[in-house]
Amino acid sequence: MKHLWICLVVILAGCLSNPEIVNSFPTYLIRAKQGDQKAQFVVGLMYFRGQGVEESNAEACYWFRKSAEQGYADAQNKLGAMYFNGLGVNQSDIEAVIWYSKAAEQGHAEAANDLGVMYESGRGGLKDHSKATNWYHKSAAQGAVLGQFNLARMYELGLGTQQNYSEAVKWYHMAAQQGNEKAQNNLGTMYEHGKGVAQDYNKALYWYRMAAKKNHPIANSNIGCMYEQGLGVVQNDFEAVKWLQRAADLGWGPAQNALALMYKQGKGVPRDLGQAKKWFKKAADQRVEGAAEALIELTNEDNNHAP
Repeated sequence: MKHLWICLVVILAGCLSNPEIVNSFPTYLIRAKQGDQKAQFVVGLMYFRGQGVEESNAEACYWFRKSAEQGYADAQNKLGAMYFNGLGVNQSDIEAVIWYSKAAEQGHAEAANDLGVMYESGRGGLKDHSKATNWYHKSAAQGAVLGQFNLARMYELGLGTQQNYSEAVKWYHMAAQQGNEKAQNNLGTMYEHGKGVAQDYNKALYWYRMAAKKNHPIANSNIGCMYEQGLGVVQNDFEAVKWLQRAADLGWGPAQNALALMYKQGKGVPRDLGQAKKWFKKAADQRVEGAAEALIELTNEDNNHAP
């Protein structure tokens, strides 16, 4: 089955759902102008989210910077994210690294993960898998779900650390329990193939289903493949098609290719070469191996049988 390896997830979000906070923008603004670093951060979030005031990334950056320069870690992290995404400021990986670093060095879990991403991807000229793993570990140890997921990947792939499937499973499990669908899918793959744990198709299916509930395309595809092969379930082509269809509709190329094969062979669905060509074409557009050749073969067969 397939894994999903995602290196980068940057979250720009603030929890300002409390109506009392939203309605108190003037009060927070006064305090912010008086130099209160937390108030400056809150004002920045309110501008960023357009809560209690008209949305403005430029104003958000202004107040994040005011707070960050006073050493407020949450503001430093948000300012780093604004630079990373080019929101309200000119995009700058170097500035993003500077502010992520300031926050991470204060023990900010999200910033530690984001800094790890910069080291892993080489953004800002920092390519260093060992340092990436170190920052992911700092983030993960504080319970940050993205840090846990990214640390698990590093252990699984042996990037910046010795490959260790048991450690990968440990951290995937932590992230999966927090509801991260990518970790749930990857944990399912570990169970399916017996990597770091005893092979267990039932547990693999459990975690694939958890991820599939959140419309994770690869998890849907993995369930379809298990039904097709009869792994942990009674072999059932109809169920296989159902799950492959879901994954294909979500845009997952390998599922589109597998679904095309089911239509071509008439497995779980009536044989339909038109549908087969449709899904081979979608898979080929995503450069799925063998899809373009299968499409050409079907097209040539049609031409050979044409009157």
